[in-house]
Parts: sequence; C-alpha cells; structure tokens
Amino acid sequence: FIPLLYCDISSYFLNSLLDLLEAIIGEPKMADSIQEDLNSLNSSDLRLMMQKVLEIARRIKRWGIPDILTACIAICRAAPSLGDQLATFLGERPPKSIEPSIVQLIKSEPWAQKTFNIWLSKDISSPVRIAIRKV
Repeated sequence: FIPLLYCDISSYFLNSLLDLLEAIIGEPKMADSIQEDLNSLNSSDLRLMMQKVLEIARRIKRWGIPDILTACIAICRAAPSLGDQLATFLGERPPKSIEPSIVQLIKSEPWAQKTFNIWLSKDISSPVRIAIRKV
C-alpha cells in the first residue's frame, strides 16, 4: 500500500484508511461489518479506496456475486456519489461474465438502474435479461 502514502489522503485518517483498505481487500465480505468505519471517511479517502478495490475487481472473470462486490457496495453506501462509477464499471464487464444472481444483489442500490440499462443495451444473456425485467 506504499503508493497510498503519496496520494491526497487526510493525515488523520491515513492509518485507519490503510487498515480498512487492507481489511476490505483481504476479506471483502466483512465490508458490511465495517460500514460505520467507512461512513466516517471523507469522500476523497473513499474515492481512493474505490479505485483500489476496482483495480482488484477488474481481475474477476465471473460476475455473479463475487466477494469484492460487497466491498464496492459498502463503499458506495458510504459515498453515494461513487455509485455512478460502480454502475459504469459493472456495465463495462463483458456481457458473458454477468450472471443473473448479481441482479438480486444490486437491485435496491440507487445506481442499479444505470447498470441494468447498460447491460440491456448489450448482448447480455437471456437469464440476466429476465432477472432484470423481474426487478
């Protein structure tokens, strides 16, 4: 995480940000349990955290409900302005990598409709289309 030291991070939150980033990357499913901690970070710190998490998420080959998505959602809940970034990111995943189970996970998020619209404009699988239409 050394590159983080050269980014514009509020010094007060540097240690906790590094701890949270390590926790969220090391065990993404625990993101829900640290939501309150994420909520205490400022938008710059959360934006940086989202960038780092999305770097890792780019390696995911199948988008059903990968653990890293839990981390992304938790960050967006702490910084709703990052929802568009996540929606676009998910929309850019290869259509064949999207599985219907992701629809149920994200359907109640404020940015989900943007993701669904992107997917529907692509050659997404029939099961995913059906799952989106049921929402």
